[in-house]
Amino acid sequence: MLSIFMPLSKAKIVSLFAYVFGAISVWGYRWVCDDAFVSFRYAKNLVNGYGLVYNVGEYVEGYTNFLWTLLIAAGLKLNLEPILFSEVMSLLFFTGTCYFLFCYYLHFNSKYPIGIFGFALHHHVQIFSTGGLETSLYTFLLVAGCFFCISSEKNTGIISGLALLLLAALTRPDGILFLAFATVYFLWKKSRSYREWIYILFPAFLYALFLVWRYVYYGSLVPNTFYAKSGYGSYWEQGFRYLKLYFLAYYQFFLIPVLLAYYLIRLKGQVFYPQVKKTFFIILVPTIIYILYYTGVGGDFMFARFFIPITPFFYLLFEYFNNILFQKERIQWVFFTIILLSTVLYYNPYKGLALPLIDGIAEENKIYKRELVNQVKKRLETWKDVFQKKQIRIAIGGSQAIFAYYLDTYALEAVTGLTDKHIASQHLFTRKRIGHEKLASIDYMREKNVHLLMADLGLPGESEYNTFYYKNLPGKGRIIIYDSKIMGSLQELGEFEFIPFEKYLDNYLQNAKYIRKDVVQSDFLEFQKYYFDHNDDKNRKQAFLNLLK
Repeated sequence: MLSIFMPLSKAKIVSLFAYVFGAISVWGYRWVCDDAFVSFRYAKNLVNGYGLVYNVGEYVEGYTNFLWTLLIAAGLKLNLEPILFSEVMSLLFFTGTCYFLFCYYLHFNSKYPIGIFGFALHHHVQIFSTGGLETSLYTFLLVAGCFFCISSEKNTGIISGLALLLLAALTRPDGILFLAFATVYFLWKKSRSYREWIYILFPAFLYALFLVWRYVYYGSLVPNTFYAKSGYGSYWEQGFRYLKLYFLAYYQFFLIPVLLAYYLIRLKGQVFYPQVKKTFFIILVPTIIYILYYTGVGGDFMFARFFIPITPFFYLLFEYFNNILFQKERIQWVFFTIILLSTVLYYNPYKGLALPLIDGIAEENKIYKRELVNQVKKRLETWKDVFQKKQIRIAIGGSQAIFAYYLDTYALEAVTGLTDKHIASQHLFTRKRIGHEKLASIDYMREKNVHLLMADLGLPGESEYNTFYYKNLPGKGRIIIYDSKIMGSLQELGEFEFIPFEKYLDNYLQNAKYIRKDVVQSDFLEFQKYYFDHNDDKNRKQAFLNLLK
């Protein structure tokens, strides 16, 4: 491995400056997205002895970052606050990625370290190096694992590379692409001894054991998120929007296919150099498949997020092509300058928008600002005792995983079914905003004994009597099951505004003589599911039955 204690050179000094600027920016932009609280909740339940579950007793894999979730659990075990812990760890992994990008620079014997400069100065790399999710860890493992695989011919280097790519596959399921291609390359490269076959295949064997554990523990070979977000099919139209938006923002990446085509034309049918073949097979090919996959499934609702882990490889390709396509140092300097300037002067498609949302793709760090997260956290901490004491069961919308984490009560993710197999398995006939397409029905929420839907999802049957408003937070929610004792406690808490249903019923009964009997009968059936089935109110119920005689 390349030593960091080598004598300083000009390239090392300027690369260090690029890293320091990037690291300061990463820390300055630090934030936490709502989805991070899904992993935080799984980690908390694991530490509390309930297992790797979202709701106690429900074995559903509603996360796609197994290794990251375990890392967060380790921090919780040490009584470390998960938001700050995730930010510190993410900054460390950003640092590790920059180090290995400099190692690529030395390995390629480049004149200009485009890899580390481009990565460290990339605005959305700086944004997604925190956020509470696994992006920084996953990027580090891919970059470090591929480096060992392409830079070493020794068994120890190959083992290290495959081990890191195994960890990447355990961090995100799509990491298996890079592990698979590296494994196939080393098996295909030349005849090997029985012992060499074992150590090359051993990481793949360990991943197979992980799949067995996943199937036994969760009952599926893939995370529930696959069903929740994929819609059982392709979504190319939305995927191209996602791809186009990123490549328009970082327009320099359009040069990659041009440079690759130019390189292949110059090759004129000659055989690839072994090092070129290895680099292309282990890095370029899985990167292309990665892009095609996420384009096919519709991308993501967070701008740029899924492209961040492969963005270092884009810059490494620039660095590589700068070495082999341009012979004059002046041209190499011009190319280096163009790439860096286009990175810094990226096009911001969200500039000037009141709501940072384009085609269902959001600039989420502009939505989940630190002050807003802290404000919500403070409010939730004042609710927590009541919600736990009364065992209030909630359903949450797409931006309310933070509710589930801090209230620490039963929570149904009601927008995609991330943590619920029934909701996730719904078939979609029309596609909408990816990751926000599968709504839980009111009947299903009642089947799960949910008392409150904490978001306004526009579900049918909304009325003045089943709507509540937050006093100290924006928005409103829906009462799914009206339990008098629970709603009385919430009224005492003073954080919610709603109509006491007993009062509403009394007014309804007083005016029932002016309502058609069939309407009263229909309303009573709804009132029964909403109220009478959950409260001992014989007098009001009998009054309705008398009206319906």
